[in-house]
Amino acid sequence: MDISIVIPMYNEAHILEDSISKITAIMDITKFSYELILIDDSSQDDTVAIARRIIKQHFNAKFFVHEKNKGRGATVAEGIKIAKGKIAGFIDIDLSTHPIYIPLLAYKINNGIDVATAHRIYKLNYRCFFRWLISKGYNVLFKLSTGIPLRDTETGCKFFNREKILPVLSQIEDKYWFWDTEVMVFAYLRNFNIEEVPTVFVRREELGSRVRIIRDSFRHFFSLMKLRKKIREGKRCSFYPALKSFTRGYFERIYLFLKCKVIPVCLMGKIMPMEGKILDIGCGKGIFSGYLAASSSVRNVIGVDLCSAKIKAAQESFSSLPNLVFIEKDATEILSKETDLSGVVISDFLHHVDFTKQEELLRLAYGGLSNRGTMLIKEIDKNASFRYFSSKLSDSILYFRDKIYYRSLKEWTTLLKNIGFQVESRPANTVFGSTVLYICKKA
Repeated sequence: MDISIVIPMYNEAHILEDSISKITAIMDITKFSYELILIDDSSQDDTVAIARRIIKQHFNAKFFVHEKNKGRGATVAEGIKIAKGKIAGFIDIDLSTHPIYIPLLAYKINNGIDVATAHRIYKLNYRCFFRWLISKGYNVLFKLSTGIPLRDTETGCKFFNREKILPVLSQIEDKYWFWDTEVMVFAYLRNFNIEEVPTVFVRREELGSRVRIIRDSFRHFFSLMKLRKKIREGKRCSFYPALKSFTRGYFERIYLFLKCKVIPVCLMGKIMPMEGKILDIGCGKGIFSGYLAASSSVRNVIGVDLCSAKIKAAQESFSSLPNLVFIEKDATEILSKETDLSGVVISDFLHHVDFTKQEELLRLAYGGLSNRGTMLIKEIDKNASFRYFSSKLSDSILYFRDKIYYRSLKEWTTLLKNIGFQVESRPANTVFGSTVLYICKKA
C-alpha cells in the first residue's frame, strides 16, 4: 500500500459524497495504490449513514465511528496509526486545498522528504481577507515564540512518512486544532526533512467554519506559550544530563564551558538524526557523544578514539547512559563493517590525519551510512584570514609535535561532493577559530 488518506469527519453529510468522489477521481488516475480511512467523530447529522453507503462502493475504504467526540487532532492521529500505507496523511473534507495536490505531496515523500504539507496561498478578496490576516498573524506569533521557520503549520493537508511520524504522535498533547502545530514542531525538532509545497487555497464560504475566531485564538495563544516553554525546557533537559554526568569538580566545569565555546553543541545536536546508530569519530573525552545520547534515548551512540586515556575518562564520565559506548579503536575498522549508520560525526579531527587518510575515512563513512544518512563534519577553513591564524596558533601549541593538514571550505566541499555527498556548509558560530560545519547527506 502506497498512501493512506485519513478523512476526519464531523457533521459532513452535505459535502461528504461530493468530496470523496473528487478525491477518488484524482487518486484513481495516479500510479499510487491507496486506501481511504474515514473516521466519524460523533456526528449529529447523517454523516454515518452516508459514509456507510460510500464504503460499499469503494473496496479500498475503511470506516470507523467514535461514540464520543475526541477532537480533530486525535481523530487524525488514530487514522495514521490504523493506516497501512508507507505514506499516511489527511486532508480536510471541505477540500479548500484541492486533492489534486495529494499525489505531489506523496511524490515528495517517495523522494526522501519526511513531511510534505500544503502551504496555503490565498486568493485575496473581502470574504477571506480577515481569515488570511488571522493566519498571517498566527504565523508571525508562532515564529517569534518558537524560533522555528515553518510558514504554515495549520494547513489542513499534511502527509508523512508513516514509519517516522508514529513516534512523534506519542509526544502530542492537544487533541483538537492545535494538534497541527504540535505535529509540525516535534517533526522539526527531530530534524525531519520538511517541505511546504505552495498550494492554492479556496475557501468555500457557503460551508462556514468550525473555527471560532475569538475562542480558538485564545486557546491557540495559551497552547503556544505552553509549547514554547516545553521546547525551552526540552533543550535544557537534553543538555543537563550530559553536563551532570561529565562534571565532577570545579576544573571539569571550566573545561566543559571552554570546550562548548569551541563545539556548538546544541546546533550540532539538532542537525544529527534523533534516532538510530551514530558514530562519533575522534570523540576525545566524549562531550558531544554524551550530549547526543542524553538528548535522545532512541539514539545508539558509539564514541571512537585512539587515545586510551581519553576513552577511559569518557567511559567513567558517561557510564550512566545505557545508549552510549566508547571504543578505543581505529575508526576505519568500524566503518568498514558498517552499512546502516544513521549518522557520523567528525569534529575537529580530520586535520590531524594526512590528506590520503582523510579521503579514505570519508569514503568509508559514505559506505557506512544508510540511505539519507547524515554525516556532520566540523573543520577549520584555512582561508578564513585572522580566525584561521588563531586556530592554527592553538593547534601549534596543543599539538606542537604533530603535522596539521588543513583544507579550505572550497576544498572540503569539492572533496565531499566527489565522494557522492550532498553538501551544505554553514558557520559554526563559535567564539574562537575559523570552524565550519559541513552537513553531508548520502544521496
